[in-house]
Amino acid sequence: MRLHWKVLRHSTAHVMATAILELFRRPSWGMGPATESGFFYDVYRETPFTEADLAAIEAGWRRWSRAMRNLCAWRSRAKRG
Repeated sequence: MRLHWKVLRHSTAHVMATAILELFRRPSWGMGPATESGFFYDVYRETPFTEADLAAIEAGWRRWSRAMRNLCAWRSRAKRG
């Protein structure tokens, strides 16, 4: 796997973790590496995630991804002057 894919997948995993922590306090983490097809996290909670929980996590992931993309674009424009 090329380095840029590893970096992207690693960063994406952190965005997902941020979305989970925003919704659910104190989950237990078993973090996995970037893989050939993406990344994985093992997350344990006393109550299993529901379909609604997964939808909320995905929505949070998308919101954080947009925020990070906007920040990167702003920083790029600021560097150019």
